[in-house]
Amino acid sequence: MSCNHKNDGIDILLPIENQGRYIQNLSTNQSVYLPGETLYLSVDLSNPTLEIKTLKMVVKLKQLSEIFTEFTNDFTLELGLLTKTYEFQLPNYDYQGYSLEIYIYQNDTLIDYAMTGVDVSSTWNVFPRYAALSHYDYTDLEDVDTVLRTFKDFHINGLMYYDVIDSHDQPLAGDTLHPDESWNTINRSLATKTVLDYYIELGHTYQMQSFVYNLLFGGYESYVTRGIKPEWGLYVDPLHTTQDFHPLPSSWETSKLYLFNPGDVNWQNYYIQVMSNFLNVYDFDGIQADSLGSRGIRYDYAGNIVFLDKLHSNLLNRLKLELETQIIFNPVDGYGLDEILSQNFNDIIYVEIWEGNYNSLQNTLFNIYDSTEGHIGTVLAAYMNYGNEFGFFNEASVIYTNSVIIASGGSHLELVDTGMLSKEYYPGTMLQMTDKLQEKLHNIYSFQVAYENYLRGPGLVRSNNLTTILNYDLSNTAEQGKIWSFSRIKEDNSEVIHFINLLNTTSIDWVDSKRIKMAPVPQTNLNVKHYYSLQPTEIIVASPDRYEGISLNVPYTLGSDAFGNYVEFVLPSLEYYTMVIIR
Repeated sequence: MSCNHKNDGIDILLPIENQGRYIQNLSTNQSVYLPGETLYLSVDLSNPTLEIKTLKMVVKLKQLSEIFTEFTNDFTLELGLLTKTYEFQLPNYDYQGYSLEIYIYQNDTLIDYAMTGVDVSSTWNVFPRYAALSHYDYTDLEDVDTVLRTFKDFHINGLMYYDVIDSHDQPLAGDTLHPDESWNTINRSLATKTVLDYYIELGHTYQMQSFVYNLLFGGYESYVTRGIKPEWGLYVDPLHTTQDFHPLPSSWETSKLYLFNPGDVNWQNYYIQVMSNFLNVYDFDGIQADSLGSRGIRYDYAGNIVFLDKLHSNLLNRLKLELETQIIFNPVDGYGLDEILSQNFNDIIYVEIWEGNYNSLQNTLFNIYDSTEGHIGTVLAAYMNYGNEFGFFNEASVIYTNSVIIASGGSHLELVDTGMLSKEYYPGTMLQMTDKLQEKLHNIYSFQVAYENYLRGPGLVRSNNLTTILNYDLSNTAEQGKIWSFSRIKEDNSEVIHFINLLNTTSIDWVDSKRIKMAPVPQTNLNVKHYYSLQPTEIIVASPDRYEGISLNVPYTLGSDAFGNYVEFVLPSLEYYTMVIIR
């Protein structure tokens, strides 16, 4: 890939007192861009002093040490607030992540900096970043603007519209010629056509894909009044005396969701038709189809045992082909995942997981990557601090879990229009994020975008090359009291090493339902020795925990011993997670 030029020498950001004093916000106009598209940049500045300042702003669009765009602007910062806007054309390369870095100088002295990520991709599904919506009753459309602007700044490029439909077995309120202007959702919340249409339209201007959520095989208690037959049902006994159902609160529109056999062609025909009616009215990009995991032994109406995990694919394939729409399916807790991975209807791989530890998170992501080879991305719905409704999220557990997921090549469904998800019922009461946690998550999401080509996507192969750190215990799996280190080799002759600090953690459980996880003790100046496959020409270090994710080139030395050829360098810091790219 050609580029303008490279950074010369070693980039080391000197510590800045109160970083962020001048740059209040850095934002772009979209979540993702097409190759060669124009990016509009907005930088909000404030003057924390009592004197007018003459400053210089340097703007860089980078991919690691390669600079694609760079320009400077001298300006005067008076008292109060100032917004600077710029525009420039992005590189004409597809599926590439960049860091957009802003530096403020006074008399050639760096006084502030900030970074955000830029994703240039013609489709969303290689590097998906998914969030959820759950409220559709706003009377002021500015509330919709606020939600999607927030998601845009988190680089969200896919939206799940949770429980926006009228009912599971009749999603469209009204009919295709005369759709209703408002309706009640399953929990009797109001949804309006105006809000829904505006969400979809505004999301598309930000390059966010929209997916309507629905269970793949559920119906209300009154389903027979809609022409659905019990013969299509899923039963707990071979004599079809008791139809399987999912219980719901008695105050909702239905207290039971009766379940149907997704392999029954009559149910398939019905479901495809009602979803077609809905999509003919609303400009959704696809369907987020849900399941309920393993139901135990279940039967069809004729008394045959139903292997539910083998029956989703036919209906999902028909939905994609007959409705010409994108499909995301949730094999809850991995039930049916192997069958799904063997199909080609998947827009992304999406799995809702419920328990486990950092190793099981990584194993899930690595096993999926072995199947998809990174051509489509993976999103894990993993609800932090599950079992708690009031108070705040535990910051350390959230940062650790996100670090493990992105280092292992995945993305985390965690953001919702009301904040962050702490349970599976998205309109419900959730734990709250502190301002500090929100700021750290911004850095994590920008990091995930800026370095997406080295975190996921095609061309990554797991490596067994040995890494050591002087005076530290390392492990290639997550272990308490050790630094977790693993690496992958990329087809462009790069090797990516991930370090996760578990030195003082008391548990590698990711949920942290008791909210007791402690923040790691930051480590500095770690002496790393890595036995390489390809001789390095540069060592690049980046972390979402430091310098807002801006990468640094560090010096290194080469050597060899009985174990092979190695490179040695000093890792400047390791708080939660640091990535090293050897090129």
